[in-house]
Amino acid sequence: MQTQRRARNDEAKQSRRNAILDTTWQLFQGMPYSAIAMAEVAEQAGLAKGTLYLYFKTKEELFLALQEQQLVDWFDEVDRVLAADNAVWTSGDIVTLLCGTLERRPGVARLLAILSPTLEQNIPFAEALRFKRQLAERLAGTGTLLERRLPFLAAGAAAVALRGPGGRPAAPRRSRAGHAPGARRAGHGALRHRAQTRAQCDPARAVFRDGVRARRASTWRMINVARAQNGPRPRGGQQKESERHGDT
Repeated sequence: MQTQRRARNDEAKQSRRNAILDTTWQLFQGMPYSAIAMAEVAEQAGLAKGTLYLYFKTKEELFLALQEQQLVDWFDEVDRVLAADNAVWTSGDIVTLLCGTLERRPGVARLLAILSPTLEQNIPFAEALRFKRQLAERLAGTGTLLERRLPFLAAGAAAVALRGPGGRPAAPRRSRAGHAPGARRAGHGALRHRAQTRAQCDPARAVFRDGVRARRASTWRMINVARAQNGPRPRGGQQKESERHGDT
């Protein structure tokens, strides 16, 4: 395969980045995460491996960007349906929309299955934080649309319910050496925040509970299949295949 020339301007660079993500997505449709190497992505995209590392420094960073791209598409689809009119829905309607759109996107479910245990372990803390903040913004926007469909919910309750236990997305992990001063106090503040939001979370979650129970078995089957397709997770002391320029 002929190697493409280096992109020279911002538009060309963005086009090249999108092409890399499209290539990775196509590979991910037929291969588990553990079987995809950066060298293969570069070859399929028609790039030198060093050029690929100019855009994504690790395999985890590449797949986190892919996760972000696919989640944006999913949120856009959900938001379009919710914003189509102002009709009041039932909790079952909401569950059908959320689960149905994810079931039509099995690749997204596979990415979500490796998001926390794999993708967030070998990326810069700032990049993980940026991803979390963008996710929180999309959850808040979709939550507002959900509250229009379920007007008996308090303001902010739907977004809290979507975020899951604790009332907010999990914070990105960082090394012990990277803890900022006051991190322990911030942890105590998080516990207080969790207690304060629990009263707001519970009524919203109760709305979805019946529908979620009806779909729980099929959802777990989908997640287990996704995890099996992603391949085995690397063990604790094992060096990641994609670290920096050590990929072969």
